[in-house]
Amino acid sequence: MLKIRLLQMGRTNRLVYRLVVADTRSPRDGKYLEMVGHYDPHRKSPHHVCVVEDRIRYWLDQGAKLTEKAHHLVLSAAPELISTMQKSQSAKKLEKAKKKKEKRKKEE
Repeated sequence: MLKIRLLQMGRTNRLVYRLVVADTRSPRDGKYLEMVGHYDPHRKSPHHVCVVEDRIRYWLDQGAKLTEKAHHLVLSAAPELISTMQKSQSAKKLEKAKKKKEKRKKEE
């Protein structure tokens, strides 16, 4: 399973993070497939979070999941990406429920 999560970098007391797509079995700072953004908590400018929206959208379509921290960072940097993701997930749930209802009707 793929996750979009934070990879810790930097030096002691001056950590920075990369937003990466990695397999859930790999360690936090281990191998990853692609870097899709970065986050510097020490900068106070509006550009302390940088994400590549099209690549995040691609990986979400491939089945990757956002971790909780990554979700909040992407929400702050690209709120429209999160809203479209939530709309598509709700549409999928409705479609699944509809198919389940039709299956029950066929069985009766």
